[in-house]
Amino acid sequence: MTTISFPDHRSLDFIGLGRLCIDLNANEIHRPMEDTVTFTKYVGGSPANITIAMAKLGLRTGFIGRVSDD
Repeated sequence: MTTISFPDHRSLDFIGLGRLCIDLNANEIHRPMEDTVTFTKYVGGSPANITIAMAKLGLRTGFIGRVSDD
């Protein structure tokens, strides 16, 4: 089996690349969407969430992505 090794002096352990978005989750449960008035914002996009989780685990992380103006 071939293994890959990386130098210890590298500045980042992980770089996420991809989609970043904001998810708006309704706070009211069992209510039609048109009647919902409050939402909670969460970071969305799988690469962004994975990068955040790895940072919380203590890894040095970076992220490459683009935020749209829509």
